[in-house]
Amino acid sequence: MSILFISHDLLAVSKLCKKILVLKKGKIIESGDTNSIFNSPKNPYTKLLVESLTFHYNTQKNFGKTIMEVENLGVSYIVKKNFWGKALEKFEALKPLSFQLKEGENLGIIGESGSGKTSLGNAICRLIESNGTIKLLGQDFFSLKGESLRDFRKNIQMIFQDPFSSLNPKMTIYQILKEGLLAHKIPNYQTKITQALLDVSLDESFLERYPNELSGGQRQRISIARSLVLKPKILLLDEPTSALDKNTQKQILELLLRLAKQYHLSYICISHDLSVIASLCQSVIVLKKGEILERGDTQEVFANPKNAYVKKLLEASGI
Repeated sequence: MSILFISHDLLAVSKLCKKILVLKKGKIIESGDTNSIFNSPKNPYTKLLVESLTFHYNTQKNFGKTIMEVENLGVSYIVKKNFWGKALEKFEALKPLSFQLKEGENLGIIGESGSGKTSLGNAICRLIESNGTIKLLGQDFFSLKGESLRDFRKNIQMIFQDPFSSLNPKMTIYQILKEGLLAHKIPNYQTKITQALLDVSLDESFLERYPNELSGGQRQRISIARSLVLKPKILLLDEPTSALDKNTQKQILELLLRLAKQYHLSYICISHDLSVIASLCQSVIVLKKGEILERGDTQEVFANPKNAYVKKLLEASGI
């Protein structure tokens, strides 16, 4: 049986395929056996793609004060109810866990599908019910309600996995960037919108465009700008580069690192891609079946994993 494998995951391509065709703007720009393409690329674009596989650990550790304290955070889902709606059976997606996040620190959350990563992210942002406590900027985040909660939410924003579905296709980029500012009644929004665009290396010509007129990388930049206009302290990144090709991934990661330094942001990054975590995050937590298996400095955990499961993850990732 023959397989035609279409992907922007170069690591998967290198392991599965014997021959490669490299496409750009609808044209084949290079072809050949896998070893030749990866070891001796001839086309400049192919060279960029191959070079994007290399990464450098984020060793910047000039952290500030603690801005988030998570204590015994747990998430359970009801899987069976009786006739009157009382829960008979629950699934514990996230067992009580605790961690802290400092200003300027980027924390990676990794683990296989079903490990509890998404439940953790949703619980942190109060998108689902959970147990435990979260102190954010000294405030008890879970005790806030109504207008107080609405106003406080601007301090923690999300960047979603798919830039193609996270932007409203019926709204212009200007409307998308203005929406959050209007919701929080923030004045002088025109200046803030322009600055947010400049921060993500886009100009004002994008304001009257619609999402379908942009590339995947440009859409993700708009998603980042949409969060930046609210001046958050923490960005929760849910697989922020998984829908992008390797070269664009590298550009987005460089952008996120620059913004973190410029605005003293902290990131919580959920990802299957361990090279993304290594490039972006100084600290890492490894989850399996809702429990923390290992945590610590990213470079140390990746270089000297203590848990057998973590070793398997690293071997599979090619790091």
